[in-house]
Amino acid sequence: MSAQEQLKSCLTLPNGLTLELWDCSRPVAGDRWQVVFEARINIPVSENLPKSSDPPLIDQIKTALGPEVHFCQQKVRNFIAADQVQEVFEGLQARFLESTQAYLGHRDFPGKFILKKFSDYQAQQRYESNYSG
Repeated sequence: MSAQEQLKSCLTLPNGLTLELWDCSRPVAGDRWQVVFEARINIPVSENLPKSSDPPLIDQIKTALGPEVHFCQQKVRNFIAADQVQEVFEGLQARFLESTQAYLGHRDFPGKFILKKFSDYQAQQRYESNYSG
């Protein structure tokens, strides 16, 4: 197993998004590894906002967040023996998919995720403007 990121597989979700499954594991000491499973989804803003969204809001969101919003979640296990890395990785991946695949694939997920990221962005902007003086 390489210490570099490896794309393990891609799944097309029912909502049309692509879920990328990455192995970002790396050796840490001797035969011990940090096992890192990472799930990524790139969500195009224009195509995934609710149809009721008004164009000025879409423009605001695209200006603030860019043309895509990125979902990323990691599951990490530390100090794993080299001969157990694959088994631990597969377990992390299986548990992630069991618990989140239906949620991530739901038709409302992309729009709600984009709106949440925009809300977080606005909150950060308010915080920075209140404490930057």
